[in-house]
Amino acid sequence: MKRPQENGEKQGDDKDDHIYDGHDHDHDHEHDHEEGPPKPARPKGKKAGPPTEEDLQKQLTVLEIARNRIEAFGREADLLASAMRDHGRATGTLTAVSVMGRKQPSEILVPIGAGVFIFAKPVFTNKVLMNIGNGITAEYPIDDALEKLTKALKDIEEKEKKVVAELERLEASAEALTREVQAMYEEMQRAKKA
Repeated sequence: MKRPQENGEKQGDDKDDHIYDGHDHDHDHEHDHEEGPPKPARPKGKKAGPPTEEDLQKQLTVLEIARNRIEAFGREADLLASAMRDHGRATGTLTAVSVMGRKQPSEILVPIGAGVFIFAKPVFTNKVLMNIGNGITAEYPIDDALEKLTKALKDIEEKEKKVVAELERLEASAEALTREVQAMYEEMQRAKKA
């Protein structure tokens, strides 16, 4: 049985309560949680003894919050994975166009959506239009666009690794908390029968 919390101690784990939004923020921590999952604790001022219904309800609330965070980090990981695929496709296409040079093929297939492609005759150019953010598009030479895409892809991969690592940590924490809640419930049932 865990010891009751002393006055002044924090309850639960309020580290990293942010949702990773794909942007770099100045955090002193770099998701380095070596101390393991948070341990549920009884409310302040409680004496040792079997947990109460109120204790159990509080821990269930903490568990629900943890599961909501897992869901949010899961969505963020999916968005980053999708961005990685988009950047990978764009990089591959620009690389092929750059290698093609002025040797133009007679026709190419252009995807227009819903699995439909049209045939088109390309006109080689060394410039592309690229979204630079906030709906603004700028013209870049292919080599410059490739450099920007490659850097952006690397940044997205790094962010995705951090989000996945945090997601795994949260899942482990939620599993431990689920076991603790189950143990509290079983202890309450034993105390009722005694």
